[in-house]
Amino acid sequence: MYISAVQFQIMKRRLALLSAALALTLAASISTADAQSVPPPNAAVGVWMMHHGASSLRGMQLLRGAITGPNVRCSGSISNGSEGDPAIGDINGDGYNEIVILNYSGIYLNAYDGRTCGRLWRVSVGSGTGWGTPALGDVTPDYPGLEIIINVGGNIQARRGTDGALIWSRSFSSSLGAVTIQDVDGDGYGEIFVIAGSLYALDGDGSTIWSYSGSNYFGNVAVFDINNDSFYEVIGVVGNYVRVFRATDGTLLWSYYLGREGNPAVGDLDNDGYAEVVINTGNGHVYAFHHDGTLYWDRNTGCGSYWGRLNSTTIADVTGDGYRDVLFGCMPYSTGYLYVLRGTDGTTQWSYSGTRSGYQALGRKIADLDGDGVLEIIITGARYGSAPYLAILQGTDGSLEWSYSSDYFEGTSIGDVDNDSCMELVSSGDFSSTTFYIFDSPDPAYDCGITSEDGDLGSYEKKVKEPIKLLVKVRGRVVEFNVGSARTLLIYDATGRLVRTLQSSNGKAKTTLSSGVYIVKVEGVAVSSAFVVK
Repeated sequence: MYISAVQFQIMKRRLALLSAALALTLAASISTADAQSVPPPNAAVGVWMMHHGASSLRGMQLLRGAITGPNVRCSGSISNGSEGDPAIGDINGDGYNEIVILNYSGIYLNAYDGRTCGRLWRVSVGSGTGWGTPALGDVTPDYPGLEIIINVGGNIQARRGTDGALIWSRSFSSSLGAVTIQDVDGDGYGEIFVIAGSLYALDGDGSTIWSYSGSNYFGNVAVFDINNDSFYEVIGVVGNYVRVFRATDGTLLWSYYLGREGNPAVGDLDNDGYAEVVINTGNGHVYAFHHDGTLYWDRNTGCGSYWGRLNSTTIADVTGDGYRDVLFGCMPYSTGYLYVLRGTDGTTQWSYSGTRSGYQALGRKIADLDGDGVLEIIITGARYGSAPYLAILQGTDGSLEWSYSSDYFEGTSIGDVDNDSCMELVSSGDFSSTTFYIFDSPDPAYDCGITSEDGDLGSYEKKVKEPIKLLVKVRGRVVEFNVGSARTLLIYDATGRLVRTLQSSNGKAKTTLSSGVYIVKVEGVAVSSAFVVK
């Protein structure tokens, strides 16, 4: 595609004149369905659209916050308790993020206004018990806003974000796996991945794209480009093997026998530019595999618990040494530990004992809650063991920053629910609690900024030894970007309006745009490029 030098300079001058105003629109662009139509692959930015926030299942939120203590901005009724995390995204296209919670019993699906905690709608979705986190994504062009995909004991349902009405439903083997959504074929609409006995890849209408036979009861699915071939892979534990598939057609790329069910998470542990696959299993082992399936390390934590297989590990550099750590929750009923393992060898950096969670197995989430450049770890304790039931730990050493014990908590999510460009903490009660809470700064805060994956963005920029090269490829309406490293990309239209905020995965990002002239900037770096979509 061609754009003249004159047009490019005009756009750059217009962009410079509007830079102050554009900074104020960052929150809206992050939170709207237009800006994020499927969950991000690497880490959440403003939204929290599925289990652990992104299809890597890393549990990391990049948008900073200003939360320094247990200040409850508002709370709302969830009536029938919950066992999964809230989902956060603009489900109705109004420009604000909503909160979606699946009840544990009843079972009802609930949507709330993130600014007021008021319920927008509530619909019955079945009987029995509801497990897992709802997944939000645009999976079909037939409905406005985002669709909500849930797993109710193996009954996979797609519901409208505007009112919760049923779009389709399919029954599979009974299972407790959360749903993952990712656009793996580049058509602008998400595909659906879930372990419901076997592992299934579903199209937006519920039809099967491919499947792999198994007999799993528990299991989450990660979707990520682990080998840097510009195509997504699907990672899941099926039939007691960790298996990696080509996302588009289900071709098996490699497998490794684990002996038990387990859950994956994906992150680059050794800074070689390739993602590792981390698996925790029901027999207390945590495994790390290189992208090609070779074993990196195996750590026996001694946590041979029934609950240990219910939740993926989480991954981020919480200790600040420049390498990502692996966070694992161990929950036998008699004891409970959070382990922070060194990502390069699986040895223990530090551990925390105190808050215990039944079904979330110390449901760890990671973010810079207070905007000080140091990552915090958020864990929930439900009603197992002694208080606190919500604990915020300093990532460097596990020291307790603050806690909240006025209710039993099971699920926690992190996202911008009021469009102030700062993230809030949304915590939901456990199976018999009736309330969810939004924790926020006691004073108004705006434009808190975005962290890198491993700490302060400014510090991250100083690590760059060579100039950034930005490559843009336009193929129809699909635009691909390559910046060579993990970066935040800001896309503006010809008027200077910010229309997309993308987080690159292994230096690459992709989106779909309508016809027009655009300019993309790499946040924090003086690099930009103009392009045309016809």
